[in-house]
Amino acid sequence: MTERTEIQQYEKSPEKHGERKFLYNSEYTSGHQGQSNAIRKLLIAVGILVGLGVIVWGGYLLYSKKVNGNTEILEATPVDNNQEVQPQSDTTSSVTQRDSPMAVIPTPPSAPGQYKFVCEVTNTKQRAMSRYAALQPLNPQYKMETADSIHFKIYVFLPASPADTTRQKDSLRAWYWGARDRIIRIER
Repeated sequence: MTERTEIQQYEKSPEKHGERKFLYNSEYTSGHQGQSNAIRKLLIAVGILVGLGVIVWGGYLLYSKKVNGNTEILEATPVDNNQEVQPQSDTTSSVTQRDSPMAVIPTPPSAPGQYKFVCEVTNTKQRAMSRYAALQPLNPQYKMETADSIHFKIYVFLPASPADTTRQKDSLRAWYWGARDRIIRIER
């Protein structure tokens, strides 16, 4: 029996070539843990700040590009001032005049049986001008209007009976938009 206990003790003893050291032993983590955690926290904070800065910068660039594209000045057509302006005799009258004359181009009245088919409404001047320029060689009947220099409408006047407007809308949608699922509106 004594031989057996000696063998068991021999099996439990560590090997001769040295003791095994574990990764999480206090020898490896003492003194270095506080410094590496501080550096790690600093790098994470810097990374988050740089990431947020890139996001804000990209958003600003996109916003400024959109705003600068919409604030371009339109060339005004000269207003015909052939009528003589009479000087105002009474400055205390209740009629007020505007500071600047508004040059509003009225849309031509549609003839009986004529419908105004609005093909596209856009808020971007660049899109409206490029689309209008592309349409003019193909079909000079297409017109563009804007009431406030922000909303642009591209439209065409076509003769149609009330029963025939749906067919006209479908034909215009297929020609103007192709396979895209867009709506053509009718204004009278």
